[in-house]
Amino acid sequence: MRKVLIGVVFGVGIVWTVWVYLKSEMTDECYQAGVRGEHERQIEACTDFIETASLVGLDAAVLYNNRGTAYSALGRLREALRDYDDAIDEDATYVPAYLNRSSTFARLGDFDAAEHDLSMAIGLQPGVAGLFLGRGHVRLAEENYAGAREDFTAALALDPTMSEALLMRAVTQLRVGDLDQAAADLEQAIARDDDEVRAHAQLGVVRMRQGDPQRALAQFERAAAIEPQRSTHQTNMGHALLALDRPAEAEAAFTRAIGLSPDNADLFVDRARAREALGENEAAETDLETALAIEADHPAALRAMARLAEAGGRPQAALDALNRLIVAQPNDSVAHLSIAKVYVAQGLWQPAIRHAELAEALNPALGRQAEDVRQVALAALDQPER
Repeated sequence: MRKVLIGVVFGVGIVWTVWVYLKSEMTDECYQAGVRGEHERQIEACTDFIETASLVGLDAAVLYNNRGTAYSALGRLREALRDYDDAIDEDATYVPAYLNRSSTFARLGDFDAAEHDLSMAIGLQPGVAGLFLGRGHVRLAEENYAGAREDFTAALALDPTMSEALLMRAVTQLRVGDLDQAAADLEQAIARDDDEVRAHAQLGVVRMRQGDPQRALAQFERAAAIEPQRSTHQTNMGHALLALDRPAEAEAAFTRAIGLSPDNADLFVDRARAREALGENEAAETDLETALAIEADHPAALRAMARLAEAGGRPQAALDALNRLIVAQPNDSVAHLSIAKVYVAQGLWQPAIRHAELAEALNPALGRQAEDVRQVALAALDQPER
């Protein structure tokens, strides 16, 4: 017998490692082919052993599990699930099969089943921090924030050095709006490793949410220094700079982001905001047109295009953009209200009333604004013709 290291890679990005014992003659292709990335060969070798070796219990479970990981690597997830089921049938205490099956369920979007398998694994090995970390990831994907936070906390109790659990607990706390606790965890993560780019980026997000763009900018700048080829950091810097009323620097940041991700429509919309703040409306419209060329129904681009057209005295262009928006999003109450206002400005009273009423019906919170539009239109309709 010899030790074989089997890595189980979760769809959420965790790598969980366990040691199992397997007869040396079986480690050749049923395991080593997978190490080499030759998954078709691995399936063939594992199948040969399964069909000819007449193994039961742990040895059989390992073979099914290895073949399942090969199927999974090839995207053949249903076949992988079948093998993990067979592995667990052979040995209901074999934790790697639960971990791999959980990962596969997560990839298929069945987070309840993924959580169940991780709970089974925790029941078998309750002292392993990585199992709680994995279940925390699944619960976070399920938006079970209380459960996720409990799991990340449990992982840290078992292994206080587990920085991944600290980071993910901070993410969970950010999701529920517990900004102070999120900041505390992220500051601790940075104190442990100042090159942990995710901690700097997330702490920047927390500072923005706390209304402190200056401190946020420092974190985003640090993240960009660590990971200069990632457009997200430049984008975050741009947002912080806009909040600080520094549009020229924001434009430069968004331009750098576009250079890194030229097919991202959101970035052109962001740069259009900076250019609009600089009074460069023509350049802003060019960016919006580029965004719409990338993503024809981009809501933010259409809204911004309508706003710029209306400000530039081009009501028909504004209507064209807003009508495109409600074709894509028929229940967009703000778009209907904007259309109503444009119609009022054009003296088209009946269409204005119709869209104002639609806006209010879709979103009663817009009732006062819709009523103002309606009253202007009704008053105009009541005027005698001259």
